[in-house]
Amino acid sequence: MASKTSNITIIELVIGLVIASIVLLPIGVMTGALLNDWHKGRELKLLQEELDLAAYSIKGVMEEAYGYDDIADGEQNSSIKLYMGANREKELVIRSDGRNLMLDGQAVVGSLAEGGLKFNPDNGLVRVEIRLEGEKTGAAPEKSFNVRLRNL
Repeated sequence: MASKTSNITIIELVIGLVIASIVLLPIGVMTGALLNDWHKGRELKLLQEELDLAAYSIKGVMEEAYGYDDIADGEQNSSIKLYMGANREKELVIRSDGRNLMLDGQAVVGSLAEGGLKFNPDNGLVRVEIRLEGEKTGAAPEKSFNVRLRNL
């Protein structure tokens, strides 16, 4: 009796590889797209957290101030000087320094967009606008809010 051996021919091998690549290529493309979207969402989430931190920091300090002065910086309106204490014994400056939001000389947030910090004071009520910018995705969340100085 003759033994039968099952040998794979080169044509069968090529056909198998073509079928496998047709099945695996879309899976790889979808996985790459999903990972890209996940990274974008992650950066946007981190930017939103930084935006909330900046807003709460500014609002908390400004509400306790006894007065304020604009700092002349052209049309930018990106700096404000706050007076803390009933006798205005302490001055605190909030300003932008490149991509950093500076609060009393310390960086609070490092993702400010160009021109991403604005103060528009109006008789004890200060309109604050903050805009951040992601380095990788270019996402630019922004927030604007009003702060009334309680001690005026």
